[in-house]
Amino acid sequence: MNPLNFEFDFDDDDDDYDYGDKPEESKKSDKTSGAKSDDGRSETTDSELSKLSDRDGQAEEAFTAYRYRICEDERQRNKSLDLPEPPEKIEPWDQYEESYDDEIELTEEIENIPLPVIDPARTQLSYGMEALPKLNREIRGPHLNIRQTALIQLCSYLYNPEHIDRAKKCGIIETLKVMLLETDTLVRIKAAECIKVIASYSFGLQALLSTSILIPLNKLLDDECMAARKNINITICSIATVPQGVRAILHNKLVNRLLNKLRSEKNFIQTIILDTLHLCLQDDVRQALESHAMSIFKEMLDHTYPIIRAKTARVITDLSVFLQGKMLACATHTVPVLIKLLNDDHPLVKAKAASALMMITIITKGKYTALDNKVIETAIPLLPHEKFEVRLNILKIQYLPVLIDG
Repeated sequence: MNPLNFEFDFDDDDDDYDYGDKPEESKKSDKTSGAKSDDGRSETTDSELSKLSDRDGQAEEAFTAYRYRICEDERQRNKSLDLPEPPEKIEPWDQYEESYDDEIELTEEIENIPLPVIDPARTQLSYGMEALPKLNREIRGPHLNIRQTALIQLCSYLYNPEHIDRAKKCGIIETLKVMLLETDTLVRIKAAECIKVIASYSFGLQALLSTSILIPLNKLLDDECMAARKNINITICSIATVPQGVRAILHNKLVNRLLNKLRSEKNFIQTIILDTLHLCLQDDVRQALESHAMSIFKEMLDHTYPIIRAKTARVITDLSVFLQGKMLACATHTVPVLIKLLNDDHPLVKAKAASALMMITIITKGKYTALDNKVIETAIPLLPHEKFEVRLNILKIQYLPVLIDG
């Protein structure tokens, strides 16, 4: 006897039940009738099951309509209260990329490079597995015209990631390291482009790091050809995306070289160098501090292009994570320049400048330096800014929440 009057629904398979001498007609009648079984449990008929399923479906529809009505009422209430929209996602850097005047000079330089005279009988690649060994032999050959043609073909061939692993096994990477130091401009450009393509894939990046590729890349940073320098800097930036690559860059002391090249490089290459420094400074800042990086970055904050100003403020944030970087920001008078950038016309510059001030004002000296330069009067009007990242970083500046509550 069940005192609580519960009905337990056991999932018995009636087809496998042994009815003994019971006739087939009685078996069918028991399945379709609402009679009780031998243990006294009432069985549910098909019609009752369909009614239950219909009832569950109606309840689910009613609940969905209720939730929709509640959400709609909440939306109308928010509109009547004139509440701000939910915070948008932080916008990517790609939409802020600009075209630089120096790129016109780069295009003219590439157009003036003489191309090889291609023999139509030698333009076809070998089939399948023989393509890369043949290209490797031609690149190592004595004839400059054939070497240039093979490098152009290899550059297009490596854009298929399936060929990169075979290129490593054929010794293509070692050959490209030698070609980086060639006297011919087109050979250096195409060799650097091939290495850039290989570094764009993770397995190709590991192959480059295993061959000490940074030694010839370091020598090519002073190349007279802008296209070669651009490809080299993109390759170094790709290497810095993995921890092993950052350690290799720091071991070869490339941070000092990149900081020294930052002032004199073209604008479109400066953005690549700033991206590389951003990745390296997250691991170690000692080389940057020894090279007076804060003073260099302070000069870059007055750059003409807003994307360079924003990326410079970002590396100042990375440098200011450490105590010595915060002290240098105060000593080199970087804080007043950052506060001035809060009034910049570009929203990304405002956001990154506020992020740098957020780091610097953690220490007491940074707080007093910012207060002396009227950070409160400059930052308070930015609290209702339309960009989420600007509002977020402004609120993180020390003393602002205290003053707002007070």
